[in-house]
Amino acid sequence: MSHELRTPLTSVIGYAEMMAEGLAGAVSTEQREYLTTILGKADQLLGLITSVLEVSSLESGQLALERGQLSLADVVASEVATFQPQASRRGIEIQLDARGDSVVIGDRRKIRQVVSSLLSNAVKFTPDRGKVGVEVRQGPLAPGPAADSTVAVQLVVSDSGIGISREAVAKIFEPFFQADSSSTRAFGGTGLGLTLAKAYVEAHGGRIWVDTTPGAGSTFVATFPITEGRS
Repeated sequence: MSHELRTPLTSVIGYAEMMAEGLAGAVSTEQREYLTTILGKADQLLGLITSVLEVSSLESGQLALERGQLSLADVVASEVATFQPQASRRGIEIQLDARGDSVVIGDRRKIRQVVSSLLSNAVKFTPDRGKVGVEVRQGPLAPGPAADSTVAVQLVVSDSGIGISREAVAKIFEPFFQADSSSTRAFGGTGLGLTLAKAYVEAHGGRIWVDTTPGAGSTFVATFPITEGRS
């Protein structure tokens, strides 16, 4: 299924890129705009296909991790740099604060996807000239006063966006769930990002949760346990 879905779309992207580069002849300004749209939508579709296939692998119990030692602070800094141009165009300030040891054992690609998903939502739902806060720190593995005392590295992403209703909070990690159909039209999205983020975090032995108030923004926290005796 993965091969059958990806191969034709990869060809569409490849040929569109060659046309945009003028390899099939001169391209007018209007044609280049059309090709840019084709490439953008094709990349969007490829991302959707990848997410759907990832969800399918979760449901079949085939999620595998390629574990290695990594600095969560470094991964987060790299992703913040990726989102910075998009945020700057809308006057959104991304504030990064990384403190202390942030080394964990995990799958770099999947942890990067968790960071990307949380940052993408924060920037997407923050109004122009708003603020997004990104913090990497040590703290408890789970929320609440009776939480597990295990020390973990926490990724905290907060925004000054629209917030989430109490009814929706319990469902936001479900596949394809959208808190509001109107927000889907206004902001885009597939409803798979948080589902995959939750699965990846929990596969590492961590937890993910959100504190939010409608109209006053949201704060997502994802934790990754610190492995004792790491080298």
